[in-house]
Amino acid sequence: MVGELPEDRAGWAVSGGGDYDNDGRADFLIGAYESDGSAAAAGAVYLVYGPASGTIDLSFADSRILGIAAGDWAGFSVGSVGDVNGDGDDDLVIGAPFAHPDGSYVGAAYLVYGPPDDGDMSLSDAARVYTGINPGDRAGFSVAGVGDINGDGRGDILVGAPNNDAGAEESGAAYLVSGNASSATLSDSLAVFVGENGDDHVGSAVDGAGDINGDGNLDLLIGADRDDYADSDAGGAYVVMGPIVGSFDLYEAEGKVIGEAADDHAGGSVAGAGDTDGDGFDDFVVGAPGNDFIDDNAGAAYLIYGGGF
Repeated sequence: MVGELPEDRAGWAVSGGGDYDNDGRADFLIGAYESDGSAAAAGAVYLVYGPASGTIDLSFADSRILGIAAGDWAGFSVGSVGDVNGDGDDDLVIGAPFAHPDGSYVGAAYLVYGPPDDGDMSLSDAARVYTGINPGDRAGFSVAGVGDINGDGRGDILVGAPNNDAGAEESGAAYLVSGNASSATLSDSLAVFVGENGDDHVGSAVDGAGDINGDGNLDLLIGADRDDYADSDAGGAYVVMGPIVGSFDLYEAEGKVIGEAADDHAGGSVAGAGDTDGDGFDDFVVGAPGNDFIDDNAGAAYLIYGGGF
């Protein structure tokens, strides 16, 4: 799948797993955060129905969801969230870390009910908007559907805001949002996970972890790609075990995976991987794009088996 125009940055964010046309086959979401489809760098997300093969020009995508205002960077993050509103159709979430719906650059995450309109639609028509709290938070830098955390039968959403200052300057934060929540600021979240130290960049990446410790509760992954615990900007990722009750500083998290060396930026990406080794515990992957093991900034990804937390 190839982008429409120069500098669109198509493929910066991708997500699969949702079935938006209810044909029993998984579909694909592709973010292009610098797309000028509605305004300069407003961003866009493309929906391509599966099955797909060969080279697909995204100008022929089944749906294109456009950012609202210039510089929003909609599509910097994307995620499938399952059926949030109970209508039988899968829904999706789109991050726009420079969105400024109230005039300030707080960032936002947009919930779009599926199936999106064929052709073009605007995020101004999104079902719900979860805006950042403070200017410069960059809410929506990362987003993910994480399953039904609060047991209400609807999928929930995790939103990263890595420049949030709640813990310390740019310590970052991640917000757990109920799929049933109305449009609101992220201060109305089910839970808030606050970075330990200044410049940790908590919320650089987020995802659902499945059930890592086998207790029957869903767990969460939260990246902090500038964490200095091991060395300067070595990075790390937190494992937050369910059940999730209330908000807390991430020094209380049950598990933490730390980068190996300075400037590894571990936690720049995180992903639940399912049970890869068949031991009954879900596993996960942590990306470290600055890792130098093979060559300068060649990068690395680490598979971590569940059950040991």
